[in-house]
Amino acid sequence: MMTLNVAIGILAAVMAVLGGIVSAHPPKELKHKRLYVASFIACGFVAVVLIIVQAVKTGKAATRAEEEQKQMLQKQSELNDKVSSESTDLADTKALLQQSRIDQAHMKGQLDALELMAGKIGQSSGTGMQALVGAINKVADSGTVGKSALQRMSNDELRAAVKKWSDAALEFDAQHMTDQERTSEQMSQEAMRATTNQEKEQGFQKMNAWMIQNMNDFETQWREKFVGDGLALREELRRRLGSPLPVMEPGGLEMPGAFDINVSTWSIKATASYLEWLSKQLP
Repeated sequence: MMTLNVAIGILAAVMAVLGGIVSAHPPKELKHKRLYVASFIACGFVAVVLIIVQAVKTGKAATRAEEEQKQMLQKQSELNDKVSSESTDLADTKALLQQSRIDQAHMKGQLDALELMAGKIGQSSGTGMQALVGAINKVADSGTVGKSALQRMSNDELRAAVKKWSDAALEFDAQHMTDQERTSEQMSQEAMRATTNQEKEQGFQKMNAWMIQNMNDFETQWREKFVGDGLALREELRRRLGSPLPVMEPGGLEMPGAFDINVSTWSIKATASYLEWLSKQLP
């Protein structure tokens, strides 16, 4: 390509020189005139041929570049599809693992409650039932505030224990909300700073995946850190206040759902408020 450009430039220079010579020294003899005319025609013909060759090569180079670009885009698309598929598989695996952790934490909380209720059954049952209760208590080794420790508390001490648990639960929820808002805002800004729509979409997909994972982690930590002790406190309050437990308002629930499957900011706040209210019903 560079050689053709040089050749065309040289021909243009030659034709310019010939034109200057003819203008400065017009030929007088017929043979000289014919020579200049033939030179101009030859140079012009060669220049046209070179320009046509250059145009053909340029067209072929453009076509080849376009094909290479299409191939590169196709390979990039295939790679993106492969990465997306592997990311989906990884997310599914993480979701299964997370659900397993949630189920284990939930089972731990249920065993805590089972241990307390089994103790109540054993107090009023025969020898055989007491033996069964003893076996259940060995399985339900919760590691939380023990039944006997709660029963030994005075009403004021139990109210203080409920208040401590409630404050910790509310602080845990508030910290989670603060971290979630800060991180989601940072990820949203990063997505908005993307230069292409595809990058923006990938940024928001990443943020949504993080929020789902963050909520799963939040639920798991809640069950592991708070459900067992919360159930133990509720059952001790039930033992002292009687069953069914009183409700805060007519038609209200005996216990909001933060001890079951409905773990959210609302249910945690409602559960903490309810337990505190119950503790204030003690004499």
